[in-house]
Amino acid sequence: MPENIEPANSSINWKLLLRRMERQKAVLFLGPEVPMAIGENPRPITEVLQEHIRRDLQDLLEEYDLHKIEYYNEDGFFHLEDEYRSDIVYPVIQFYRGLEVGELYRKLVQLPFHLILSLSPDELVCRAFEEQGLPYHFHFYNKRKYNKEQDDALLHFRPSPDNRLVYNVFGSVRDEGSLILSYDDLFEFLQKIFNNYHLPEAVRETVMDANYFLFIGFNYTKWYLKLLLRLFNLHEKVKQVYGTESPDRPETEIFFVNEFDMKFTRLHSQAFIEELYEKCREEGLLVQPPTLPRLDPQLAAELRRLIGQNEIERAFDLLLGKDGERTLPQPFGDQLVQLSARYHTLQRNHAKGILDYKDYSLELNRITDDLLKSLTEFS
Repeated sequence: MPENIEPANSSINWKLLLRRMERQKAVLFLGPEVPMAIGENPRPITEVLQEHIRRDLQDLLEEYDLHKIEYYNEDGFFHLEDEYRSDIVYPVIQFYRGLEVGELYRKLVQLPFHLILSLSPDELVCRAFEEQGLPYHFHFYNKRKYNKEQDDALLHFRPSPDNRLVYNVFGSVRDEGSLILSYDDLFEFLQKIFNNYHLPEAVRETVMDANYFLFIGFNYTKWYLKLLLRLFNLHEKVKQVYGTESPDRPETEIFFVNEFDMKFTRLHSQAFIEELYEKCREEGLLVQPPTLPRLDPQLAAELRRLIGQNEIERAFDLLLGKDGERTLPQPFGDQLVQLSARYHTLQRNHAKGILDYKDYSLELNRITDDLLKSLTEFS
C-alpha cells in the first residue's frame, strides 16, 4: 500500500494511517468521551455518568457534608475522603458494568490496532473483543499495589494483529483499588507513574516502537491529559499524533499543536471510527475472528462437573497441568493462563487476610463466570 499524500484540504492522510496500522506502527488511545448508543442518540460515557451521579447518587451526596464528598463535572473527579470511598465506589462500578456494548465498539475492535490504551475504567473494549470472538490480552494499571503476576504475564508478550493488547491506564472496574475517582487518586497515580512505578515493558516498548498515535474520545481541556502525552513521549517531533474532534477553545488547540505537533481530524469520534472502519474494510484490513479450537466434549463435561462442585483449582490443574506444563491451542491457552493467575493471586490475598469474604466471593464468582464463558466459547 503506497504512502501517497492526499490533497492538502484533507484533514487526515487515510492511506498513511492504514499503512501504519498494517505495519503495527499505530497505537490507539481511547478516551472516556467515546459515544455510547444509549437511548436514541449516542452520547459520551462521561455525560451519562454525570447524569447517573446527579440522579442516583444525589441523595447520598446530600447526606454528607459537601466537604466530605463532592463531584466536579469539569474534570470528572470526586473530592472524596477515604472513609466515604466505598459509598461511591460500588455505585460507580455498577454503572460501568451496566453499560451495553454498542455497534461502535464492535467496529472499533475490528480495526487493526495491536495496542489500545484506554483512559476509562470500563471494560467495554474487552467485552466487544469477546463478542466478536477476537483474541486479546487485557491488563490494567494499579496505583495502589504492584501486581507481579500481571506484569510477569506480559514479560515475554508483545502485541500482534493476532493477539492484541488492551491496557487500562486509569485502572479497571474489576479492582476497586485501581480506580481513579478522586483528585487524590489522580495525584497518587501521577506521582507513581512519573517516578519508579513504570508501565509494563510490553506497553512501553510497543509505544516506543510506534510512530503514529490516534486519540479518540477525549476532552482536550483536561489538564492531566497534557501530562500523559509527555509520559508517553508524544512531544517528540518524529511521531505523528492525531486527535478526533478539535478542542472547543482555540488556545487549547494551539497548545497541542505547538507542544505535540498534534493534528485534529475535525470529525466526531463516531464519524471517524465509521469512516476508518469502511476504509479498512475496502483494503481488507479488518480483523476477522479466527477459526476457534474445540475442546474434547468429555474434557469439557468433566470441567463443568468440577466447576459445579466448586473445585476450581482442580479444573485449572486438569487444563494446564499442576506445573503449567500442558500447552493448549490459542487463544484458549492464553485465556486460561490469565484466569489461573487471577485465581491463584486471589487465593494468596485471601490467605493473607488482605480481602474480606465479600470481596473474595465477588472475585471468585467473576473468575468462575469467565472460566465458564471460555469453556462455552471453545466447546
